[in-house]
Amino acid sequence: MQILRILRLGCAIATLSCATVLSGIGIGSFNHAFGQVSQTCEIQRGRSSSLTCANIYEIISEVQVIPFNRSSITLTTGETAVLFQDDRLRTLWGSRAELQFNEGSLVWSNPDTVFEFTPGLRRIDLSSGAILVVTEPGAPPVDVRTAELRTDPRGTAYVVQRNDVAAQTEVFALTDHPDGPLEIISTQADQPSIELNSGELVRATREGFNPVEEFDLQLFYMNNSLVAGLGPNQEATVAQKPPTVQVTLNAVRIETLAAVREQNRGFGLFLPTALTGADSGFRRDIEQVERRNEIDSLGAPIDGTFTRTTDNPNGIDDGTFVTNDGQTIPITLDFDERQITIGGVDGRSSTYGLRGDRAFGAIILEDDGAIFDASGESVIEVNSGNTLQVEIFGVDGREPSVGEPFSGRLIQGGIIPDR
Repeated sequence: MQILRILRLGCAIATLSCATVLSGIGIGSFNHAFGQVSQTCEIQRGRSSSLTCANIYEIISEVQVIPFNRSSITLTTGETAVLFQDDRLRTLWGSRAELQFNEGSLVWSNPDTVFEFTPGLRRIDLSSGAILVVTEPGAPPVDVRTAELRTDPRGTAYVVQRNDVAAQTEVFALTDHPDGPLEIISTQADQPSIELNSGELVRATREGFNPVEEFDLQLFYMNNSLVAGLGPNQEATVAQKPPTVQVTLNAVRIETLAAVREQNRGFGLFLPTALTGADSGFRRDIEQVERRNEIDSLGAPIDGTFTRTTDNPNGIDDGTFVTNDGQTIPITLDFDERQITIGGVDGRSSTYGLRGDRAFGAIILEDDGAIFDASGESVIEVNSGNTLQVEIFGVDGREPSVGEPFSGRLIQGGIIPDR
């Protein structure tokens, strides 16, 4: 008899999908449709080097678990389960799942993701979608394999994203490791491996690797719910996780925050694929903001002209954004902290940088209020949790020079989810 190997916890009384009896394999028992499974996947840090099971402790919307050789089971928000070797997990559109493996590692998945893990190995096979992999410093690494590549990880946190339609995989390195960079190995035998440091990404196709690109870590954490909890000012998100998950996150945050600080020491170029690329699943949060901009009662983007007015040796420079209606909004750039203030508002998190031929600055607003022009007149009413962005066009990958005007726009976007 094939035993159902998914433990569905907290099932409602008389739910037919909970009527299967689990027994004989040392994982507890299930009392027809009227009981509850009491056992979960026990977290044993330092006592196991293989992945044997994983607690699905967080479900957002709806996911499917496909037990080995059995029909799929649908789980929704508030339910938890245990995933075993050879079982597959599929997140549906608009859904996410967060898992913790028996030895403490974390895997978080984006919508439209399908993956499973291999018995006896520290390996995850990703068919489609995106996953974040997090291991504590000093723990054995977890590698990910797709049709285009496999990882040989040394770092403690990285993201793998696969587009099964385009047959391509992207890998984003979030941390550095004393033993060396994250190594990416192509499935094409004639391709040399690629090494990634924190803040770098590479795309692989069936023909091999594209050139390594740089992406902005701080903005990556601000805009992507998949990695929320690893970035600056995200302690509140960590505090919402189960205690065993908090242990892993707090250990790894030492390395992710160090990588952000190191990258922020320079102005740094980065390319759009990590945040707004046409084939990137991570652009969904940005798209949601842009869609909201079109219908938000706060109004459409405000067009105008940006001019950098000072170049101070202390690293804090000034600029102005003059709207097409003639209102002058002061802008301050702190190059040392890599922060931007727009109309006197700095928010709980901010960053800026270059993206292709554009310069940008983005803020996550902490309080309700307003953006004021130089005369003290309110220009935009803003809401807590929303993003405020200024975009400058035509800079051709360089910092705007003092006194040189550039066309741009000011945008208030929708709420970025905490997780």
